[in-house]
Amino acid sequence: MHSEFLKTVNFGSTKSGLTGSVGVRLLNTRGACTSMRTTTTVYETFPNSGIYASLIRFPEKFRGVIMWDTGEDSPKYASEEYNYTENNGVILDNMKLLFDQISFLRGLQAGRWSLDKQTSEMTFYDEGGTNILLKYIMKDERGNPSIDSVFDRIITFSNAPVPLTEITEPDSDPDPDGE
Repeated sequence: MHSEFLKTVNFGSTKSGLTGSVGVRLLNTRGACTSMRTTTTVYETFPNSGIYASLIRFPEKFRGVIMWDTGEDSPKYASEEYNYTENNGVILDNMKLLFDQISFLRGLQAGRWSLDKQTSEMTFYDEGGTNILLKYIMKDERGNPSIDSVFDRIITFSNAPVPLTEITEPDSDPDPDGE
């Protein structure tokens, strides 16, 4: 899914009043254009400031460069790196997931557990003993429910945290035509 962010560039007050000629485009990690240059969404943030802004639409998982230019006969350029993991909270989401996974493992280590002799089911709870973390059915070497011998554990329920956002590299950088 695409994302949109307001981005700015400061060309300085000597480049003020260029609304309509300042342009912006996106370049992928190989330097190829992934969006056509546009001037229609670019505006000067304050009169005579030389600071321009645009709400830029980024393709899904975009990594590359935001390239600005003044649009003059001898244009001035400015650029900014853009990386979807830094700009979309992916790292923060994954840090939260890591914390949740550590909390889950701590619950298995320091929490409580019960063993139901009738169903041969073992249940692990968090440290407070209220939230179920994992349930296992216990089976002997022949696959029969058992708690009396060395046994296999087969998970029947898990409340383990799962990744919210998978970090993957895009197959390839998108081209400007979306193909």
